[in-house]
Amino acid sequence: TWRIRPVDKRTVADRFALAEALSDYIDLTLGRQVVDPHPRALRLRQDGTRLSRVLMQALGVDSPAALSRALTLSNIPDLLTNRITALLAQDPGGGLVEHRQCCQRVELPDYRASSIGSISLGDDFAPVPDAGAFAAPEFEGDSLVTDVQVQRYVARYDVSRALMVAPDIGLMVQLQREARNAMLRVEAKQFATVLESSPMLPDGDVLFTAANSVGSGSGGQPSVTTLDYALASLRSMTTPAGSISGARGSILLVPGALEMTALTLLTAVDPTRSRFKLVVCPWLADSKAWFVLADPGESPSLIRTVLEGDEPIFTTGRTINRDGLAVKVEHTFGFHAVSRLGIFRNAGV
Repeated sequence: TWRIRPVDKRTVADRFALAEALSDYIDLTLGRQVVDPHPRALRLRQDGTRLSRVLMQALGVDSPAALSRALTLSNIPDLLTNRITALLAQDPGGGLVEHRQCCQRVELPDYRASSIGSISLGDDFAPVPDAGAFAAPEFEGDSLVTDVQVQRYVARYDVSRALMVAPDIGLMVQLQREARNAMLRVEAKQFATVLESSPMLPDGDVLFTAANSVGSGSGGQPSVTTLDYALASLRSMTTPAGSISGARGSILLVPGALEMTALTLLTAVDPTRSRFKLVVCPWLADSKAWFVLADPGESPSLIRTVLEGDEPIFTTGRTINRDGLAVKVEHTFGFHAVSRLGIFRNAGV
């Protein structure tokens, strides 16, 4: 004898309401600011309801095992990935992107990136917050080249269902944040490599010549005297046509070893930091050399090339594998020298 269980309309309505609130709840859980969040999402967040419990309610299941199966047939993995990606694709701050202040951003239309590095993380990272640390990729590359317009790094890694429904999805956020930081370190390292190699300009000459650099015999640490010399040199450099460029130095770029020296100097000469920006690049191999640059919006010497579009750090694609998500992350960038009129190098002591 089969008995038909009547549909509980209140339960169905509750699931629909929860589905509407789920996006805002995930955003709140990730720490994002949400304008006019769904009232149900606010209540869930304030009550401290765990994500796994919310997902079970939204899918109408009553056990973690059932939740794992139900996730495969739902769009919730896409929702989780898209929300986390949206959070991490925002323009990052901090020391990992300080070097971008020294470059003019240039979009390259209709150009296919050259793939020069890849790495696979696999799924052996910690599935729960207290299971230990996992290793983020370093993306070390021996084949980096400077004659391509855009370089691309690709990372692929798996996110298990156990991690997606863990009480604290912050671990999933942490994994992607570490992957992003590893990629940004590669970008900063390549910026330093290009800068210190004195790259070739479009006219066939090198970036640094006697006109815009001080050799080791007459160099020195950043000081009022050496900074004044660098600024005057930029102002008086001449264009190919023989005109004075008049470039105004506004960025002091130093290695990590000179950070406090440069900070002390700029605090004395520009306490409100209205004139100079201090950029520290710890990936510069020479711990003594430093640079003064003009605002790249006024007189660019270096450009950072990206593909045409919004320049997301992360582009993700989801494919269900045997245990969850496969996430693909791409990072594109390129650095090129275009003029010596906006940069000065001091070899240091």
